[in-house]
Amino acid sequence: LRELAQQYPKLTKLVSIGKSVQGQDILAMKVTKNAAQVQDGSRPSVLYSSTQHAREWITTEMNRRLLHRYLERYATDAAIQGVVDKTELWFLLVANPDGYDYTFTEGNRLWRKNLRDNDGDGVITGLDGVDPNRNFPYRWGYDNEGSSPSFGSETYRGKAPESEPETRALDGLLSKIRFKFQINYHSAAELLLYGVGWQVATPTPDDLLYETLAGDDEKPAVPGYDPDIGAELYTTNGETTEHAHNRYGTLAFTPEMSTCATASAVDPDDAFDPNDCESVFN
Repeated sequence: LRELAQQYPKLTKLVSIGKSVQGQDILAMKVTKNAAQVQDGSRPSVLYSSTQHAREWITTEMNRRLLHRYLERYATDAAIQGVVDKTELWFLLVANPDGYDYTFTEGNRLWRKNLRDNDGDGVITGLDGVDPNRNFPYRWGYDNEGSSPSFGSETYRGKAPESEPETRALDGLLSKIRFKFQINYHSAAELLLYGVGWQVATPTPDDLLYETLAGDDEKPAVPGYDPDIGAELYTTNGETTEHAHNRYGTLAFTPEMSTCATASAVDPDDAFDPNDCESVFN
């Protein structure tokens, strides 16, 4: 990100939106024409966010490639130039930097949460960490199905709404910019999730907009991906996109990306081989 800021000074503005539990900068990059001179949020804005869950490496790479696509093709692609000149594109590649770094250490590839030392013993164990995607104020702790009150749970919601600095950093950006649209990348179920996640079968009036963008089961916007309301995967509360939608009016999607072998491309008569994922998980 720092290299890109130096390479494209007229198109980018790199900012720290806050600090992680362990004091790392949480970096976001604004991409627009004359980015440093234009007031943040003065143009219609979109947020591409990823890596709330530390182990979901594919989301980091997806977002990184998208950022590079806009910057590297700006000079030669009229369509991209038009988008960049008229809007603000914000890229938050790693929303959970401590957890992400931790997945690169021995034995911790599948760590999901941040690195909050819940029990205060000075050692990160399975009892530690808060799920950053269950820590937002909207419907926080509504029930124990959509998030958990237990330290050891993968969906532990934290001791209070926005107890985590990673959550406060992202919420601060949402509040400041008031994005028109957000894509919050996750993995790995091949879904396009939108709308209500805190209880099942609960459509909203805005679902008409979401359905227009995402398509339906017969004709999804992304072939092989199933579009539906958020609770189709499982119920969630204190979740990012619902918070963005309900507090700031941001139309927000959670694409659940595939990881390695794409499920939609596998012959249904063939058994899925977990060894196909070996390069991803090792």
